[in-house]
Amino acid sequence: MSFDKLFDVKNLFYIGNFQGAVSEGQKLVLKAEDEKLARDIYVFKSYLALNKATIVLAEIPQGTKSETLKGIRRLAEYATSKNQPKFLEDIEEEAQSSSEPLARVAYGVLYLQAHNPEKTLQLLHNVEHLEARGASIHALLAMNRPDVAIKELARMSEQDEDATLTQLATAWVNMFIGKEKLKDAFYIYQELIDKYGATPYLLIGKSNALIAQGQGEEAEEALEEVLQRDPNSVEAMINKIRAQLHNDKKKTPLNFARKQLVQIAAVNPNHPFVQNIERARVNFEKLKQH
Repeated sequence: MSFDKLFDVKNLFYIGNFQGAVSEGQKLVLKAEDEKLARDIYVFKSYLALNKATIVLAEIPQGTKSETLKGIRRLAEYATSKNQPKFLEDIEEEAQSSSEPLARVAYGVLYLQAHNPEKTLQLLHNVEHLEARGASIHALLAMNRPDVAIKELARMSEQDEDATLTQLATAWVNMFIGKEKLKDAFYIYQELIDKYGATPYLLIGKSNALIAQGQGEEAEEALEEVLQRDPNSVEAMINKIRAQLHNDKKKTPLNFARKQLVQIAAVNPNHPFVQNIERARVNFEKLKQH
């Protein structure tokens, strides 16, 4: 497989330029079947990231022979399933028996979305692929195990220190560690923006690093750029609340936060942030009754 032919598609996917990855993939003229398959994998994953699961379901046939494409189809089916717990039960054996590295990654990501990082780690154990290591780091941080995540990042760096995905994983770990590592995370996001251009994903990552350092106003500038491109970006709206609460010059951050919460709930009522706020509200009301 020619890495150069597919580098831009993969890299656009990693930095969060999903529409760019789709467009670049569609422009490629490929002859080798393995190259076409690799292109399709990242185009379909980009469609999923764009919340276009129906396109994936239409394009990947139910009986596809590719384990990886089957795994990506399962991600689309999970996103559209009306009974996600039952769906996870039905595909568990299939996920365990998959042998292709990127198929394992697809199922691992599925379990991350299902808030089961332990299952993700089980599936990706000893899978020698940068994306597998990246998903494992996500799982370890979700489990509050930065000590093990640091070791996995070291293996990732040994495999390809300069890869965009490795740089992003370094930023994730640095953000989790905090303190002096926050500046390092900021510089990683800024360097990727300077090199490849600003994407909502990179700008939100940059804003996270700024907010954690108490630089609310600078974070708001990055978030405004995201919201100009996508007014319904839930992550940007959440970070804007955090940024304004960190900014002492704002006189009414709580009023702003309430308005933003209403908008976030309208866009994505099932978002974990919305559900956590609702649980906190219900618990507070119960306490008031005692």
